[in-house]
Amino acid sequence: MPDVEIDGVPGWRPARVSEVEQWRADLPGRGAGGGRPSAAEREYLRAAQSRGLNRDEARRVTDAVEEERPEMSRPEIYAWLLAMWRED
Repeated sequence: MPDVEIDGVPGWRPARVSEVEQWRADLPGRGAGGGRPSAAEREYLRAAQSRGLNRDEARRVTDAVEEERPEMSRPEIYAWLLAMWRED
């Protein structure tokens, strides 16, 4: 629930922004039946596949990072992993 709503536009306290970003990142995408990955996740999954990881393995990697770094949102995790892989 938003902390404030102005002219129908929700707003959140700065301390809750990461919570909202995580919630939005976990929403299913549009399409038949939902569940389409976000653009950030699709980019991450393509990069993971090029490194030999299947979709389940790639998601286990992000789950592990999320456990170790709970302050990071999923899009931040995808960006962080992509940046690490680019450095290799």
